[in-house]
Amino acid sequence: MSHFIAQPSQLLRTTQMMVLALVLLCCGPRRSIAADAAAELSLAEFQAVFLSKLLPYVSWSKEALPAEDQPIVIGLLGRDPFEGLLQKLVETQETNGRRITVRILTDTNRLDRCNVVFVPPDKMEEWGRLKIDMDARGVLAVGADDTGAFLEGGGVFNLLTKERKLEISRRNAEKVGLKIGAKLLKISKVL
Repeated sequence: MSHFIAQPSQLLRTTQMMVLALVLLCCGPRRSIAADAAAELSLAEFQAVFLSKLLPYVSWSKEALPAEDQPIVIGLLGRDPFEGLLQKLVETQETNGRRITVRILTDTNRLDRCNVVFVPPDKMEEWGRLKIDMDARGVLAVGADDTGAFLEGGGVFNLLTKERKLEISRRNAEKVGLKIGAKLLKISKVL
């Protein structure tokens, strides 16, 4: 497996490109420029940067958040498809006054201890089985699926891999007690 993070300059470039894309998507009518910026990133870079930037646009209930001295946890189901990039992107960030950390979920009993769970395409079937047994309240389930099955199966966010766009299920967000910010809803495909 090739590593796409060889140098800190690549991490900086990736972050700059995605921030540019998000700013342009949120603030300007030139969506083609934002799409071009996102297209320059590998799929894994796009997904990692997007995951690292979406947390400020999601509101959890006080009960769903960990204790104030505990981090917001992004769980990666089964493996790290980003080869450490997501962890590097969030290591200095905070959201809701809490630092952010990334954990690889090989022990599926820990799914409900995450605030965000990312489900890579090759883990969709496993996710379908696991979500039945977990308490999903307060868990932002994010998938990467071009078929629409992830949102139909209860996911909240879906990163369309071919279009490099975000789909959001408002109904599923409400079911798990999450509120999605208006700016994110504006730039996403809302179902």
